[in-house]
Amino acid sequence: MPGLLKNIEITREYVRRFPKSGHAALARKLYSDNPAVYPTLNAALCSIRAARGKQGDKSRETVGSADFETHTRHHTGLPPGKKQLPNWKIAQYDQPGSWLVMGDIHIPWHDQSAVAALLDEARKRKVVGILLNGDIVDCHDASDHEKDPRVKVFKEEIETVREFQKSLRKMFPKAKIVWKIGNHEERYARYMQRKAPELLDIDDFQWESMCRTKDHGVTVVKDCQPIGLGKLLIIHGHEYRFAISNPVSAARGMFLRGGVSSVCNHFHRTSQFSKTDLRGHTVSTWSIGCLCDMRPKWLPINDWNLGAAFVDVGKGGTYDVENLRIIDGRIYQ
Repeated sequence: MPGLLKNIEITREYVRRFPKSGHAALARKLYSDNPAVYPTLNAALCSIRAARGKQGDKSRETVGSADFETHTRHHTGLPPGKKQLPNWKIAQYDQPGSWLVMGDIHIPWHDQSAVAALLDEARKRKVVGILLNGDIVDCHDASDHEKDPRVKVFKEEIETVREFQKSLRKMFPKAKIVWKIGNHEERYARYMQRKAPELLDIDDFQWESMCRTKDHGVTVVKDCQPIGLGKLLIIHGHEYRFAISNPVSAARGMFLRGGVSSVCNHFHRTSQFSKTDLRGHTVSTWSIGCLCDMRPKWLPINDWNLGAAFVDVGKGGTYDVENLRIIDGRIYQ
């Protein structure tokens, strides 16, 4: 009974605040603002109809969802709020089949034999999609870290990415190819903000234009948007403000921060973690190995490993993850 009374109270308040809005528009607003009270959009609509009855439908002015900001301002005294990332959402891909997830290539410091072995395996599996999961380029010249001033490779990075995309499209003419921006690609944006802010809004200086992604049918995902392969979420690993790495297992760190079944790159290490709750629901997380030079000058001694993953997406969003290692050009489970 308390829940029902709260439902009626909230509905009446919205009807009072927005007397000129149509049933459907107001129901969408009611449902969006109070998902814990109205389990479905239809429940919100039924509540609106019950509160208003049918009188006055023909004389009521139609008010769309976009007009709620104007009405709300009179109620709150505030102007419409600004949105820094108005189109931010999960980039969802549900096409059933095998998807290759690979990242941390760090062009031009990539491991050519590991990438070649992986693409050969992907071709055998007839993948329907390829997710380039961040740090495809190194952006050495734009790094905030101390670097060798004698090394200038940005032009080489851009040209190599173009050729890489061209090769991918030739090998996989029908596959969906998605490039998720990682923290190394974001180095370029920070560099431009400091050095050439006047060029930030010019399309020719965006990754899509510089690397000619549209020529090869490559979709770019920005702004730390997670990617959904069915019901599995994938991030690069840098999205959280603080590192999610764990000294024992990067995948466990991923579980502690994200709390849902997910995959990440970023840590250059292959690991997996699973936990089953009291209801019997299991959450599994994976971190994927890298595809770059294993002995970089800035960190020649490390605990990295070469690797990538295949995610088989089924109908209804089911998934199966194979987290693979690559040793001496050979792929191992």
